[in-house]
Amino acid sequence: MSDPIPSSAPAIRARGLVRNFESIGQRLEILRGVDLDVAAGEAIAVVGRSGGGKSTLLHLLGLLDRPDGGELAVDGVDVVRAPRGERDRLRRDRIGFVFQFYHLLPELTALQNVLLGAMIGVSPLDWLGRRQDEKQRARALLERVGLAERASHLPSRLSGGERQRVAIARALLRRPALLLCDEPTGNLDERTSAEIEELLLGIQRETRAAMVLVTHSLRLAGRLDRMLMLEGGRLHAVEAPPDQPAAAVASMV
Repeated sequence: MSDPIPSSAPAIRARGLVRNFESIGQRLEILRGVDLDVAAGEAIAVVGRSGGGKSTLLHLLGLLDRPDGGELAVDGVDVVRAPRGERDRLRRDRIGFVFQFYHLLPELTALQNVLLGAMIGVSPLDWLGRRQDEKQRARALLERVGLAERASHLPSRLSGGERQRVAIARALLRRPALLLCDEPTGNLDERTSAEIEELLLGIQRETRAAMVLVTHSLRLAGRLDRMLMLEGGRLHAVEAPPDQPAAAVASMV
């Protein structure tokens, strides 16, 4: 893949991120002042207990939600103060998402699901001019994830691992500077999980996109550049020997 070199701006710079929710008249403090720096091309893992706010953090980083307090810059853009149109453009063009449950549209083929990202925000006339080039890239991405022969299949005819491969191809279509992955192997068996791990890490190295990956797999987390734990609403660096990074958190997750 001939994706561009990431910009010199940090992929993520967060200071004091706060996110609260209301539940049955109670205020739940999920994130209580998260600080995070992710350099362009860096891959980090976020681990922690279930319900601790990891997905909430990804939603803020991916501009799917807004913080209640703090500062956040993504790809050099102050997204807390940015107008909605700028946030939408940044999310569409510079951020790729891979979710645990794939989020494929059941009535669309694998190829059509991958192409969805290219069609958002594009006028019908512009799409006609770009359609063939986008289809060619989508097919190349499906080939890269090992699904060249499954492009015309509906999600119902694909296995869980194959659906996740389609989701990865979809996330890569716009050549994102930042990949956000929320438990990308959490819904897969051990063998398929290992295959998806190799695919994701290989693609991250090839594209040099920054990556923030939420996972309960300590083995996977230990293969990334850094491991952070979300605990008590804040991120903490995990200090451990380089050859056994998971050992430091095995009793805490």
